[in-house]
Amino acid sequence: MQARTKSALPAVLLFFLLCTFVAVPAVRAAGLFSEVLITGYGWGKPDVPATIKPLPGAESFAEDVAAVVAEWNGILRTIRGAPVLALDSGPDADITVIISPAAGEHLGFAALRSAVRNSCVLSTVTIVLYTKVLSRSYSHAGLRNIARHEFAHALGLGHSNDQGEQMFAYADEDVFFGNDDIHPSACEAKALSLIYPMKPYCVMPEKVDCF
Repeated sequence: MQARTKSALPAVLLFFLLCTFVAVPAVRAAGLFSEVLITGYGWGKPDVPATIKPLPGAESFAEDVAAVVAEWNGILRTIRGAPVLALDSGPDADITVIISPAAGEHLGFAALRSAVRNSCVLSTVTIVLYTKVLSRSYSHAGLRNIARHEFAHALGLGHSNDQGEQMFAYADEDVFFGNDDIHPSACEAKALSLIYPMKPYCVMPEKVDCF
């Protein structure tokens, strides 16, 4: 996710090992539909272990990431055939979340790797969350907002064209400095329901439209 602030910041893309999104700002026009892109990748197993690794100075944000995992699980459990995220402190977790106390050039990113070359089945995801930008620390709600966005990528979701949704590619300062949580939308849950259970030959739509 990229910051969208009054200060000039370099444009930074969300990087994926197998695909790169060029985030283009877009605002939903009144009366038109929202759309959420689908990356074409997902998990082919029921349980996906995830580990949280806060670096020194970022330990206070670990509980925020755990809360985000629980929130996504609440949605995943409503989708038949979807995986469940399992917090695991072991070294062999499928999703590794690194929380850095540094100020990054972006707010966070997710690096996806597939199990086999040209496969849509994920093997590992590394999520990096920074806790500062513009020399200021995120609020706890702000870190949760960024974590929700990156976990959505880890589950197979791309960006939304609706600036009111947490999968919008750009974030205003209120998103990461404010005290309001931006929760996953019904449209994003619908997108997950089209990914899972994983279909043979990686059949899934490129996006989902929501009115």
